[in-house]
Amino acid sequence: MSLLAGTNTIRTTAIGSSGANIDHLKVSESHLRVNFQKSGAWIPSGFLPDYGDAFADRGNGYSYGWDIDITADARDRNLITDQKYDTLNHMQKAGNRTWEIALPNGTYDLVIGMGDPSTADFINNIDVEGTVITDPDPYDNFDEYSVSITVGDGRLTITTASGAVNAKICFVDIGEVSGGDVSPPSPDPMTWAAVPYATGTDSIAMEATPASDPSGVEYFFTCTAGGGHDSGWQDGTFYEDTGLEAGTTYTYTVTARDKSPAQNSTAPSTAESATTDSSCTPVDCHVESIECTVVNCKPPTKSGQVTVTIYDNCGSPVVGALVDGTFTGDFNETIYDMPTNENGQAVFVTAGCVKKPTYMFCVDDVTHGTLVYDSGDNVETCDSY
Repeated sequence: MSLLAGTNTIRTTAIGSSGANIDHLKVSESHLRVNFQKSGAWIPSGFLPDYGDAFADRGNGYSYGWDIDITADARDRNLITDQKYDTLNHMQKAGNRTWEIALPNGTYDLVIGMGDPSTADFINNIDVEGTVITDPDPYDNFDEYSVSITVGDGRLTITTASGAVNAKICFVDIGEVSGGDVSPPSPDPMTWAAVPYATGTDSIAMEATPASDPSGVEYFFTCTAGGGHDSGWQDGTFYEDTGLEAGTTYTYTVTARDKSPAQNSTAPSTAESATTDSSCTPVDCHVESIECTVVNCKPPTKSGQVTVTIYDNCGSPVVGALVDGTFTGDFNETIYDMPTNENGQAVFVTAGCVKKPTYMFCVDDVTHGTLVYDSGDNVETCDSY
């Protein structure tokens, strides 16, 4: 089907009842036409209007306009039936002016209409993306230029060239793209420069690998689990999700897309998780568990072995605590300053060995550089074998 420039609505209807599915829909635009005219004048069929406003998003899917506002210099002559040549804007009435439109980088075939049906007081020398076009027949009513150009900075630029006199532009017809941006940014899928990590009790930060694309890149961080927040499309590679719950795990992916009208998107990165810091502040410690057993000594005797686990008040293992404990029963030994490992565990082994031992072990004291031992919170203080 053929579509007019601007916003169009496409509807698809399933025929029959076989459960048809649509996979994707691709719309290719062979021509983009812009008419330079006075506001209020009727717009030629298939054209987008340019009223002389400064460059901006026009709200019709495209961003284009002039380096300054020259709406006062637009004209509608009402002299001929071909509206695209009956309307125009002055390119030099307010000094040498420049018009641009944002386009994907690539090669374009252009037709540019210049002139004025009411007078022939001009020389239409123009510069189109660095290609200078000289008016072949100055001081006649109309000129129509065909030129192939390459856009490399995301904008097609038309301005006056040396020798131009009172230049006037009527329309521009931008032909089908050859080699436009149809590829997503690289890398694809996206990757992480820094996987998500906690930055507090209510925040998690992360950073995407910088992606590259001729049309520029923006990034979208998605929270896929945990109930966090998406970033929205942003220029930066860093994102910090805030307003989260303490001690909660959140999972994220990141996607990149280019800034061309096609908005080519990468596949998402791997899903990575982080847990916000606990809201609890460790201030004391206690005995979480005592496990008594025996280990082989000189056969047939055995030594007593006890594993003591120390936790803080937030429920985390305590590293570097020093535990004192006493064996009684078949063993009568006190062992001092046994350190806890990364799992909060200190292991005691008796020096003595006996056959078929029975014994009791009790924790006498626990010391730590920053935490106070609170024996009242002990899950158990003694255990036996």
